Amino acid sequence: MSITVATTSNCSHYILSDFEDVKFFKKISLRKSSEKNNTLIVIASGGITVEISPGLVGMLNLAVTLPDEMINRTEGLMGKLNGNKSDDVAYRNGTVVQVTNATSIESQKEVFEMGQSCK
Repeated sequence: MSITVATTSNCSHYILSDFEDVKFFKKISLRKSSEKNNTLIVIASGGITVEISPGLVGMLNLAVTLPDEMINRTEGLMGKLNGNKSDDVAYRNGTVVQVTNATSIESQKEVFEMGQSCK
């Protein structure tokens, strides 16, 4: 996995193994997961964590962890943070996408299409 970190002054290019030890940037830090192979962990100020790993068919899998103060205050591409996973993937009009198997190509395509509708 190649990683580009953009700052206000330049872009730096890395590969996942460059992050065996944590690297600090302005407002974020990056490190390779010691538990999950091929996973990059991004830790942002405010307690937001994003795990990024390769997915099926050239896609990326993202797992986002938000601090408790964000409960019931999110919506959109990352879903609602309300403890109900069944309403996380929804079109802007409120139509919920039923994801029965998150690792299946069909489910990933449907989620991708929903995401494209949010442009």
